[in-house]
Amino acid sequence: MPRRTPSVALVYAVKYRWLTTDAAAEQIRRALGVTSIDGLLWRTAQEVARAIEAPRVMTPATA
Repeated sequence: MPRRTPSVALVYAVKYRWLTTDAAAEQIRRALGVTSIDGLLWRTAQEVARAIEAPRVMTPATA
């Protein structure tokens, strides 16, 4: 199975649609009708998506 399109879709969904990496990956797998996607490009896309997602984690505001 080609992995480039799902990998690009993952990063796009996290960066521009503000989905979490896990939610985006699940939606992509569901859309493709597969239970898993593997490969170096997919794993790299997950790392990039998690790096994009990380600054969004909010810390409690201090008074």
